[in-house]
Amino acid sequence: MARAGDVGVIGIRAHAAGSLTDRLDRDSAPDSDVARDHQRAMSLAPLLLDRYSTLSQAALRFCLDNPDISTVAPGFKSVAEVEESAACSDLPSIDAATTDKLSALFRTFYHNRFAQ
Repeated sequence: MARAGDVGVIGIRAHAAGSLTDRLDRDSAPDSDVARDHQRAMSLAPLLLDRYSTLSQAALRFCLDNPDISTVAPGFKSVAEVEESAACSDLPSIDAATTDKLSALFRTFYHNRFAQ
């Protein structure tokens, strides 16, 4: 809808509050949404880490590959994270088969939360 109206979309929270990174670097209760989401995200590693160095890179590449997202605004805590994120634009796109698998996992993980 935004693209049809020539309106840009900014992808924010690409790392889902740290859930889509290799390790959580914040205190969170084991039963918190962030901890649960991070545990789920770790199951994505076998699909992505043969092509990307980190889940963080894969998360940003996923957003960059989406034609409905004009730009991505990730969060940073260090210069190394800025450099890692900047390098994502030069990484290969996530292939269609992997994107389909990620979509299926998303539906499995969040079926009850987003069921209509």
